[in-house]
Amino acid sequence: MQAFKFQAIKETDIDLIFQWLCKPHVAERWGGIPEYPKIRSKYLRYMISDYIFAFIISLHGKPIGYIHYYYANCVGQGWWPNSDPNTVGLDLYIGELEYISKGYGPRLLKQFIEEEIFTNTQINKIMIDVAPDNFRAQRCYSKLGFTLLGETDTPAGKAFSP
Repeated sequence: MQAFKFQAIKETDIDLIFQWLCKPHVAERWGGIPEYPKIRSKYLRYMISDYIFAFIISLHGKPIGYIHYYYANCVGQGWWPNSDPNTVGLDLYIGELEYISKGYGPRLLKQFIEEEIFTNTQINKIMIDVAPDNFRAQRCYSKLGFTLLGETDTPAGKAFSP
């Protein structure tokens, strides 16, 4: 089985990230079609952040998606106000449509958690918020043992917290 590669984003990746964010299957889950200057600024900040860690996902040498984790108590203007300092949140998408619904999500997420998150022994909890109608993502997360805690209100709208 081919392993995924996770490479920290570089400035040269921002155009690809923007292209993915404009694709309908990503845009519907990530807030609609973005404005390039805002995306560029956001991801340049991620590259120097001490609490957000962003990566391009590749398979067979081809970039296929994006993933990041973040310290929950440091982001979101109060989304997770009671978070333990050792709790991280996780967000991802597969940007290349031909890799959707092929079983890659659970595999890449499992590998990412093992290689990038749990190598830091201080991290003790992972949370992922997911839209209540995003059944594909909910299935992916449940395959890895995440459990649904319930619905919560976030500044981006309703979400389930698995």
